Amino acid sequence: MKLGVLKIGVDVAAVVDKQSLEQQYPKLFQGVGKLNSKQVSLHINPEVKPVAQPLRRIPFNLRGAVEARIKQLMDMDIIEPVDGPTPWVNPVVIVPKADKDVRLCLDMRRANQAIERERYPIPTVDEILQGMNGSTVFSKLDLKWGYHQLELSPESRGITTFAVHNGVYRYKRLIFGVCSASEQYQHEVANALAGIEGVENISDDIIVHAQDQDTHDKRLHAVLTRLMERGLTLNPDKCQFNMDKLVFMGILLSEKRIGPTEERVRAVAEAREPENAADQREKHHHGSDEYVRFVAVSATPKALTTREVEEASATDPELIEVRKAITNGRFENCKAYAAVANELCVVGYLVLRGTRIVLPRSLHARALTLAHEGHLGIVGTKQHLRTKVWWPGMDRAAEKHCKECHGCQIVSRPDPPELLRPTPLPDGPLADLAVDLLGPLPSNHSILVVVDYYSRYYEYDILTSTTTEKVIDSLESIFSRHGLPVTLKSDNGPQFKSELFRVL
Repeated sequence: MKLGVLKIGVDVAAVVDKQSLEQQYPKLFQGVGKLNSKQVSLHINPEVKPVAQPLRRIPFNLRGAVEARIKQLMDMDIIEPVDGPTPWVNPVVIVPKADKDVRLCLDMRRANQAIERERYPIPTVDEILQGMNGSTVFSKLDLKWGYHQLELSPESRGITTFAVHNGVYRYKRLIFGVCSASEQYQHEVANALAGIEGVENISDDIIVHAQDQDTHDKRLHAVLTRLMERGLTLNPDKCQFNMDKLVFMGILLSEKRIGPTEERVRAVAEAREPENAADQREKHHHGSDEYVRFVAVSATPKALTTREVEEASATDPELIEVRKAITNGRFENCKAYAAVANELCVVGYLVLRGTRIVLPRSLHARALTLAHEGHLGIVGTKQHLRTKVWWPGMDRAAEKHCKECHGCQIVSRPDPPELLRPTPLPDGPLADLAVDLLGPLPSNHSILVVVDYYSRYYEYDILTSTTTEKVIDSLESIFSRHGLPVTLKSDNGPQFKSELFRVL
């Protein structure tokens, strides 16, 4: 004030908070950004033949959520519809969420066989922590929808094509599941932040750190300015600013030490030693129990209850053996399930195959009746069953049920009989002949019969052997009396198809 100068602008060394940062960088915290400096390319091996995989049917109860997700992604310019033929089609995996929303994932295993990786190195956690020694102030930034902020070049989009029940689409942005995605994403984010000190990142997690508050604030403003210039955006709900301790990749960072979090220490201290294989499996999969239970409830047909299916499964002899086999890995007593052993799991007394419930035998007939409501035919009945349930031989049971349905038999038309095609009458006798072998008879003899199509006159010869040579000798004897015919028809027996018969 003594100099009579009024300072206008932001003091970058001032202590920052989330609210002030959102006001100062409004575009940085809105929507899903897009890196504006370049488009990333997927290097595709032209020698690998493209694969268009069949559509995986989506359960009817999830189709509304899938359609909403597709519309959202199109509105955000993340996917686009495909017009015309496409050599690549990847199946879709739908992951239900607890809030009735869904996550859309692509099974890129076949496509990844054609994608060549760029092999950019990804830093380890130890390398990141080494650069943070001595820091006392931390901020953690989270890039919103990480991979989707990198735009794919037009020639790289075709390999991300996928099909759902309402159309064929492809991604315009990089997606999770591409074998080279993690290293490409790490490389581009590191390049975007290059030249700024005190910044570390692994994938979409960015850490800004410094030994004092002023230095930290300067570095944080530099990072936010750079991200906004590059067109990237942050998820404000996952960002943390001006922290004296911070959890990063499961490790607690503070001014005093780098070590494990209290939750991890407590989990190890309170963990009990597994007593059997079931305890060991429960230890590793306890966190997924809630999701599996949700899938089981969703897989139950609306005309049945989960409790009803579980009670029937508890006493079903076949499913009792299946539950034992899932536990011990031995499927000798239920071989029909061995081919899908890796897809099976148990929730209480329920057995699931993926997202479909394995029905006990007592409910098979009821499920078939429900699926065949409206007399949809074999294809429609199978489609209804496949969205919710499964058991070995389900498709054959559906076909049998439809064919035995009285209503379907009444309204369906029987297959028309094939038209009779009589043999035209020859112009004269012994011009067109037919030949066949009868036997072997109980006496081990065979009879060679030759019939004239014109007069129905026939001759026969009793043979003790039906080799080509014997048949030719018998025919030569008959032809020597009546002359050679114009045509000779047979049933394509091996004697009449042999090379010797053709030559003579």
